[in-house]
Amino acid sequence: MKSFLLSFLLVLLMVVQVKAQKTQKAVEFVQLFKSLQKDLPRESIYLHTDRDWYYLSERIWFSAYVVSGSYNMPSNISKVLYVELIKPNGRIAERVSIELTNGRGSGSITFEKADKKPGKFRIKAYTAWATNFGESYIFSKDIDVLNKNGLTLSEKDEDLLDIQFLPEGGHLIDGVTTRLAFKAIGADGLGRNVSGVLNTDSGEGPIAFETEYRGMGFIDFTPQKGINYYATVDGRQYALPPVDSVGVGMRINNFDEQYEIHIQPTGAYSNQTMLFFAQVRGEVYAASVIHGKEGQETLNIFKKDIPTGVVHFTLLNNEGYPIAERLSFNKNEIDEVETFLNLEDETVSLRDRTGLDIQVVDNDGNPVVSTSSVTVFDDTIQPYNEFSTDIRSRLYLETELKGYIEDPGFYFSNSENADKYLELLLLTQGWRAYDMEQIAELEELELSAIPEQGFSISGVVVKGASRIPQREAPVFYSTNGNENKVVTTDEKGRFIISDLHLVGGEEITLRSNTSSGNSNVSFRIDDQFDHSYFRQKNTIPQIKNSDAMIQDEEIVLEEALRKESDRAESASEDAEQFVESQMQLELEEITVSATTLEEEVELGKLDYITEATRTPMGRAGVLDFEKREYLQVQRFISALDMLPGVHVDYANRLVGVDTGVRSINGGLSGPLILIDGVKAGSLDLFSLNSYDVKTAKVLRSSVDLAILGSEGAGGAIIVTLVKGGRARKPKGVITVEREGYQLPTKFYSPKYGVTVPMDLEKQDNRITLHWEPEFEISEQGSKLLYWSNDIPSTYRIVVEGLTETGIPFSQTATFLVQK
Repeated sequence: MKSFLLSFLLVLLMVVQVKAQKTQKAVEFVQLFKSLQKDLPRESIYLHTDRDWYYLSERIWFSAYVVSGSYNMPSNISKVLYVELIKPNGRIAERVSIELTNGRGSGSITFEKADKKPGKFRIKAYTAWATNFGESYIFSKDIDVLNKNGLTLSEKDEDLLDIQFLPEGGHLIDGVTTRLAFKAIGADGLGRNVSGVLNTDSGEGPIAFETEYRGMGFIDFTPQKGINYYATVDGRQYALPPVDSVGVGMRINNFDEQYEIHIQPTGAYSNQTMLFFAQVRGEVYAASVIHGKEGQETLNIFKKDIPTGVVHFTLLNNEGYPIAERLSFNKNEIDEVETFLNLEDETVSLRDRTGLDIQVVDNDGNPVVSTSSVTVFDDTIQPYNEFSTDIRSRLYLETELKGYIEDPGFYFSNSENADKYLELLLLTQGWRAYDMEQIAELEELELSAIPEQGFSISGVVVKGASRIPQREAPVFYSTNGNENKVVTTDEKGRFIISDLHLVGGEEITLRSNTSSGNSNVSFRIDDQFDHSYFRQKNTIPQIKNSDAMIQDEEIVLEEALRKESDRAESASEDAEQFVESQMQLELEEITVSATTLEEEVELGKLDYITEATRTPMGRAGVLDFEKREYLQVQRFISALDMLPGVHVDYANRLVGVDTGVRSINGGLSGPLILIDGVKAGSLDLFSLNSYDVKTAKVLRSSVDLAILGSEGAGGAIIVTLVKGGRARKPKGVITVEREGYQLPTKFYSPKYGVTVPMDLEKQDNRITLHWEPEFEISEQGSKLLYWSNDIPSTYRIVVEGLTETGIPFSQTATFLVQK
């Protein structure tokens, strides 16, 4: 008996091991998927604006919510949010940067730089990190801009129609009954209600179909291999996807309490072990091994075990590759909250104070702490669209789907068909947040941007005219007068300075040199907004310098030149001597010409030489730092040392001029040194920077020196500095301008009888009565106070927010202002 039991256990163990081996790669895929969600959490962004429509003279006020992870918790991944106003022609009118604290921030943007024409603008918001995960993670919202005659829109070609057919699970499979979803859209991108018939080239009877909502519908039919299917709508034909001979059909039934999943493998898949799993926002909530066999296999998943959101159902083959996928939406009552807006007055007088009590409770009626934003505006100028994007549709739905969604708020309304049409939406516009095949081939998954905890400056350090990128070069930087800090370039000469806290427009000074100390370098600075969604479409980063497009083949060539330069430089004991040797030929061209002391020395600055003593003089050695830019690279004292007759004692920091007259002790007499007409000493020459000097001249002939009397017995060195503080920038130094966080802007709302007189003559015609971008709601509830204006009308309150457990909510109410 024992031997039989032991044999049975060994056989059972072998079976388990064989099954595990058959699904090992699929299991590894799921493990990899889960690790990606942990290591690369996605950021979702929602922008609540005070209205959806404006006049060109107004300011758009907004409140930002940035969440991450599976539970929509406030994100600390990014601290910089970029908000852009896009003109109707697709160009950016204005961009601001908002500082995020615990996933929250607020600000405003204007139409000042936009064309003064009404139309449909768009507001976008994104973090650099969010751009890694596709267009749906970039918040986008249309803004209607009005004039006194109303909204002006460009005309569309209404005759254009496109219909897409999308099989449930991804493929049409021979002999497998499927839901074939379809969506018809017009030239404006909006759904069109159509009807038509499904035909075959075999002459079989047609199948009639029609849309149910917003151009969406589905057809139930069983495709056959070898038959070409096409749809006919208004006399036009649209081809259906081809029919595969083998594959796996996956059909999802969304019942009240559970999901029923039918999996039907055919052909070779009938003998294959597969892995099925379900995930919401990257968190896996169910997984099951599927044993391929003829006929259907059915799974059931209880909806109470899955949070609210888009559910991704994915089937993997035994190699770990996705072969079928379907999206559905789960509404879990545990994630529902109720928002109470208790108006102090439903009818308010002109210029009167009123209030609003706000409280949020969970599904069990328990109050919860929340963060929110509140707007109060005139509701009669433009119709209010209760089905437009709100924080619920954005965080639960829109980040998970591809393309534009019409009236996304409808799917979270109390409409009888909201859930039914939501399934249609997911059958037609469902997509994968991560490309599953890219996850299977992990090396294909690339990130284009890193998380930002502040602003950054990046670029390349290159050397001289050769433009060779410099590796291991130090880059010093300073901001706001702070002391220098340093980073080092990589193998390709690139550097990045991160996490800068900048407010408004600020300047950052960068200084660099080669790893051996040569300052003959310059910078190629990347554009501040390379991670912009629009820049993502260009594979080559846009850089300020026109010569800064760095191609791979150029880097190879530059690397070879750099190595050659390094060999030459390493042979020199002093980097400065190497630079000087390269410039010797140009130095020989320095002009030494006969001129007058007035022309050469600018005697107007020499207060002890009178106009009557100006006479023609002899020859003088001249260094012109403005005309000879290469001189700016060197230390000033080294350049001066090149002039005929000048001797520099570097050890003792002394400078002499050979005039042919010896002092009593046999040494050189000390020269007269004038810097901008002021007497100076040798040490002053050592402290000068070349980029501050216009010209440097040495006088050493008796004719030149006679006018200087005994003071010129040892020769003279006359230095003229750049005038008016317009000093040239030195080599190796650059000042970079960066736009930091938007300066704080506060919405103004008068408090009549408190800060503003009740009898103020100026009419108060505010459209937005009150805007509160960051309003905290306590467990006990919170009260908001605001004042009405001089315009009798119906006014709307919109409250949107997020509970401390990551549940989004939205609520609205109206009240009257009357005389």
